[in-house]
Amino acid sequence: MFRIPVFFLFALFFVSVVFSTVNRLKKSGQEWLVSCILLICSDLSCSLNMDFVFQRVISTNKASIPSAESTTSIPSVSPIEQSSNTDIVKKQIDSLKKSVQESTGSLFGSADRQQSTQLPSGTDPTIPSSTKSPMTVTTSIPSDSQRKMEEKDFNFNCLEFLSPEYCQGKDPRDEFVFKYRFNKSKKRYLIVVNHHWQFFNGVTFMRSKLYKRFNELYPIDFDLINMGPRFNETYRMVRHSLRVGGEYSYYTLAKAYAFLKGYAEYDGYFLINDDAFLDPHRLQEYDLTQSWHEPTRPYNWTLNWSWNHLQNENGVRYPIAFRNAINEVISNRSLEIRCQLVFPTNQRRSLQDFFYVTASDMPLFLQLVDIFFKHRVFLEQAAPTINWCLSHNEIVNCNHHNWPLVSTCVHLHPIKMGNPFNQNLAMQHIEGTNTLNVPAMSWYCVCNIHN
Repeated sequence: MFRIPVFFLFALFFVSVVFSTVNRLKKSGQEWLVSCILLICSDLSCSLNMDFVFQRVISTNKASIPSAESTTSIPSVSPIEQSSNTDIVKKQIDSLKKSVQESTGSLFGSADRQQSTQLPSGTDPTIPSSTKSPMTVTTSIPSDSQRKMEEKDFNFNCLEFLSPEYCQGKDPRDEFVFKYRFNKSKKRYLIVVNHHWQFFNGVTFMRSKLYKRFNELYPIDFDLINMGPRFNETYRMVRHSLRVGGEYSYYTLAKAYAFLKGYAEYDGYFLINDDAFLDPHRLQEYDLTQSWHEPTRPYNWTLNWSWNHLQNENGVRYPIAFRNAINEVISNRSLEIRCQLVFPTNQRRSLQDFFYVTASDMPLFLQLVDIFFKHRVFLEQAAPTINWCLSHNEIVNCNHHNWPLVSTCVHLHPIKMGNPFNQNLAMQHIEGTNTLNVPAMSWYCVCNIHN
């Protein structure tokens, strides 16, 4: 007698519940909850939960990666057997993806992710007056000739990052660069806060309290900019133009570098997500003359990882995109001498919600990041491999399941800063009190975007 494996029944039940929930939310107009469900189902940080479904359910029976001309041989992804039951569940998942895509512009679908900026209700849009420079903004739209002149004067493509109104007259970047100068240090660093989504509840808290206190506790001075998928005047949000969800968030640092070209130079560059913070006490243990990143591990080409079955915005499966980028680096002798990606142990995978790049490593970083982004390589493949090429320096990290290390972690993620409880937790932590406290780790709390 034919017996249906228990995990298939579980997957079918799970998908059915999620599918029906999404449909009900769509009808009721609760689009923020639909976005949260999308984040739970597809966010890179949820792989431990979703691999059980994806690895056994949506894998295709021909998942092998085709070979390509290269100086290295990369193994293909092994095929996964299918049954009639998996086909049923796959149809359910495909239907779910389509449903979510229609309401949110999901990560699974089209490349067009243009969404209008909506400010959360009940938030304080005020930007601290002490951290911004006044500027008179006119409303006329500049001509093409004016724009060319402005781009030359500003030494950056203003319209790529800001609205046309801001790209007139004098250089507008001073309004979007927040300066922390408590220490009057000789060295100065840049902190780039990346936003995957267009929810900015925590921005005011981070600028006026969190990073202000961080500057007082950590003996360096720094500038800070916030970058999101769309420009937002109220929150002084610089546009990075990447699609929502964070698949290519590693490229935000390259965007920030281009935005500040000709404006300022720094001794080092931090990239951190908006739902994370750094411990100023633990950070003093790290030598900022070297680049640092979250712990990584060799990429397993045969692993039935959920993201191995998804496509980038160009319609290319992520393992193939990763292979193509690796091959391009290998073909560049100067890069390959440094990175040695011909060796599988240097092809990496991990969470990368934080990394730090020295000024001396930035030219190499920019070369590599352009290659990996050109091929639209997924964050958890691209950033670990790039950063491993820069250095093998790994931080003590609290990221999702690593929070038990909270007493020694320098980077802590995720913690949604729009939530007053999380704001208090973060402030207590950097003050050195109640450092063992952790935010709720249920997926609802992690994904509570509307907080």
